[in-house]
Amino acid sequence: MSRIDKVILATCALWATAWAMFVARPSGGVQLISMLLDLPFLAACLAALFLALKNWSARRLAAVVPLLACLLSPVIADAAGSKAHAVFLARSLPTFERVVARIESGEIAVPRSRSRLDLQQNQAGPAYAILAERDSTNGLTAVFLTGGGFPVRHDGCMYCRSSVIAPGSLAADWRHRRAIKPNWYEVSD
Repeated sequence: MSRIDKVILATCALWATAWAMFVARPSGGVQLISMLLDLPFLAACLAALFLALKNWSARRLAAVVPLLACLLSPVIADAAGSKAHAVFLARSLPTFERVVARIESGEIAVPRSRSRLDLQQNQAGPAYAILAERDSTNGLTAVFLTGGGFPVRHDGCMYCRSSVIAPGSLAADWRHRRAIKPNWYEVSD
């Protein structure tokens, strides 16, 4: 394996690691690192394609190994990041359920209008912010924000007691909702 092949493989590994980290737990810092690695990754892909075409007759299958690494890096990174995100969500959900139970019991007050709850970090778990509101039927919606990115990207976990999402409500703000269990959704905008 030539030195350029090793550089291409290392670039693919770095980019894939950064992307998997962003998929697993989005943050502005990890997104910046991933974005800074996009140009070297693109250059590595182009170099791998050029070298595969140039060296095919001499190296045969060994000539396409770096190109395969470039093509498989996004698939592997996305799969690994998604798996890590699912584990993160599964570990965080019990903490979020405890907060919702405290709200439902009246220990934590939530007004009818949208508000940001001020909880200590050990009570909120991995959430950096908790937004909550009650609807006209006193149904609770609580959003636990756990990740973000550039320019304006948020994601997290949402509890919505009502099965009907009213326009203009906190629950309606999230374009992407995926049910993870009854009344609980993974959300992002």
